[in-house]
Amino acid sequence: MTLTLLSKFEIRRFSSLQERWKALQAQKRMEAMQDALNGEQRLFMEKLSRDRSEIQRSKDQLLDEQKIALASIYESRSQLADERAKVEALQKAFQEQKHRDMLQNATVKSPLHSYNSLCLLHSDRSRNSCSTETSFRTTHSS
Repeated sequence: MTLTLLSKFEIRRFSSLQERWKALQAQKRMEAMQDALNGEQRLFMEKLSRDRSEIQRSKDQLLDEQKIALASIYESRSQLADERAKVEALQKAFQEQKHRDMLQNATVKSPLHSYNSLCLLHSDRSRNSCSTETSFRTTHSS
């Protein structure tokens, strides 16, 4: 009986050692999996940090480009406004000069215009009767 008891004890002890060994192996596998997960998490966090930094750099670069584009647009608008003002001033001066020229021409050509109108009204006359137009123009244009 002592042999059986001793054998039972040994079997129990052996079973206990096996279970313990299995438990240690399972624990080591779990620790290895945890280490792998921690490593993956660390890599993921590093990549996330790099991605965020790249996004921030891109945003800053885009903002700088937009500021430069807006400054260029405002400068162009200002130049266009200046040029428009110059064109309008030139146009106004041209119109005023044209008006002055028309007034001056109207006062100089008024007698000639009246004579030509009379010639046209009396078109039944021969063309030679209006030949004095040339002499009239010569005397009044000088």
